[in-house]
Amino acid sequence: MSKKEMNINELSFEQCMSEVEKLSEDLESGGLSLNDAMQKYKLASSLMNRANFLLESVKNEIKIIDEQGERSMLKKDILDK
Repeated sequence: MSKKEMNINELSFEQCMSEVEKLSEDLESGGLSLNDAMQKYKLASSLMNRANFLLESVKNEIKIIDEQGERSMLKKDILDK
């Protein structure tokens, strides 16, 4: 995915991690100019921030199964009871 095509805020967790892996491979391979390496590092950092946000969002939602079936509740709703 090219940088121009990528809107980080629209990517899924899995897409973010895949892109970070590709960027990491590029950085580890060497041969990049300092500027290119810095740009890839910054992009990887932004992708990791997005992935962390998505992970935290999921961690804050807990599935509850009761007599009425499965439903979602926010962690804060449970803690407030």
